[in-house]
Amino acid sequence: MLQSTRTRRPRIPPFRRRELPSIYLAVLVFGLVVPLLPPLRETTRPAPPPTAETEIPAPVEPRAALLNKLADSHTVALTFDDGPDPRWSPRILAILKRHGAVATFCMVSQNTAGHEALVKQIVDAGMRLCDHSRTHDEQLPDRDPERIDEEVVGAGQTLSAAGGGAPVDWFRAPGGNWSTEVAELSAEHGMQPLSWNVDPRDWERPGADAIVAAVQQQIAQQAPDGPIVLLHDGGGDREQTAEALERLIPWLVEQGYRFGFPVP
Repeated sequence: MLQSTRTRRPRIPPFRRRELPSIYLAVLVFGLVVPLLPPLRETTRPAPPPTAETEIPAPVEPRAALLNKLADSHTVALTFDDGPDPRWSPRILAILKRHGAVATFCMVSQNTAGHEALVKQIVDAGMRLCDHSRTHDEQLPDRDPERIDEEVVGAGQTLSAAGGGAPVDWFRAPGGNWSTEVAELSAEHGMQPLSWNVDPRDWERPGADAIVAAVQQQIAQQAPDGPIVLLHDGGGDREQTAEALERLIPWLVEQGYRFGFPVP
């Protein structure tokens, strides 16, 4: 007898037929519930470490360029070095206040000992402080790093404390003797390296007339650069400087200048 070649449908055992309704129900519930579930949160993988080809930004260098002129040609910055001096600093301050002018006082921090009230008086009068080192060492660039740090950073901290926490925004090297290390150190501690472009050499005491004439001539030559004038309220007898200042302030006003602080 020939066997039939028709494929027979497999028989489902009775116990499985009884389970079919439950399986169908489970599939239906799964299809309805899964779309309502929140999506799986993706795991954030850490960024791979930089390789040799990864471009890493270079560190920002401190702003250590010497400031020797003002951007505003109509502003003049009067600066006084080597104080505070208990005799001459109050005299200079009184002249500035009488004429409504402001100035920056570049102080030697060892001179503030015992004269903290004078430093505070200068600050309270609307003037600004400049660090002029601790001891006025004109060979500062040749000193070891620890000494340089003390003369620049330590002096600035002393001045700020004497001024009741006043900011010290500038550093002026003694004798104008700069080095890259000194300029960068002052800039790293928030003090703009400060120079000048008008110097009547009043410390030589050439006479009030000579001081006035030198300032007037050099300011005329500096136009259109905003003048930064170097004068002194310490380091010796400053009678001639005071006399010259009494005449220079009205002259500067007549020339159309206003008084400000050393700003690039």
